[in-house]
Amino acid sequence: METRVAAILSPEHATQPKSNAAFWRKKIARNRARDAEVGRALRRLGWRVLRIWEHELPSSLGPMARPASRRKEQRLLARLARHLSPVH
Repeated sequence: METRVAAILSPEHATQPKSNAAFWRKKIARNRARDAEVGRALRRLGWRVLRIWEHELPSSLGPMARPASRRKEQRLLARLARHLSPVH
């Protein structure tokens, strides 16, 4: 059976801006609703959806990476492995 994974890279979690707050609250709510609908639509089509937040990405990879970056790299690789496994 073919495994299809949609990996979506999202920017940092939004903070609530102080200027024009009502506009931003509505915009962020619409974005969250859109993201949820896209995820549901992809899952209905048989895709596995993996949302990766920008802050989850290691700042550098490889053997010279700092320990914190290596931990992020390992966590991200573990999440990818879980989503790619045949039984999810």
